[in-house]
Amino acid sequence: MQVGDNPAVHNISMSCTPSVCFGASKQLFTYQLAIIAALIIWRLGKRFGEPIPFYEEIEREENEHIKALANLYQKSRAAEYVLTNNRERFIKGCSRAFHVSEPYARDNLYMLWRESSLPHSELLAKIMEADARLTAKQLKQVVKNIQTCEKALRLKGEKYAGRLHTIGDTSH
Repeated sequence: MQVGDNPAVHNISMSCTPSVCFGASKQLFTYQLAIIAALIIWRLGKRFGEPIPFYEEIEREENEHIKALANLYQKSRAAEYVLTNNRERFIKGCSRAFHVSEPYARDNLYMLWRESSLPHSELLAKIMEADARLTAKQLKQVVKNIQTCEKALRLKGEKYAGRLHTIGDTSH
């Protein structure tokens, strides 16, 4: 039996006329060509830049880091750190304001304060005498005293600009 004599092959070849067989292949070719063109355009296409991820903006308070540190000190019951940090910062600011070294300012702060005719010398004495065995209420009072003295020093510095520097001035 020859290939042409097989009726099954003859039926298949008869059902695939040139218009039907080539029409289907043209349509398939068109689809493939469209997919390839879309992939090339997508691959070679330029973007305006890298995609920017969207981050939700979190609004924070100005003194959030101070509150966090205070919370940490409170939970660890580290009142001596609060007292030491505030007092050392105050002494450092005073040493800059009075143009003296920090050790000299620490040892002679009361004398320097009185010579400059600054108010609140009684608060200054309480600040320097405070020790680490304070209650939370006493510690708050010492910190308020430090802030009051810093304000007096800052106001004196503004009044006599040039003779005294402010505590926040880091240029010296």
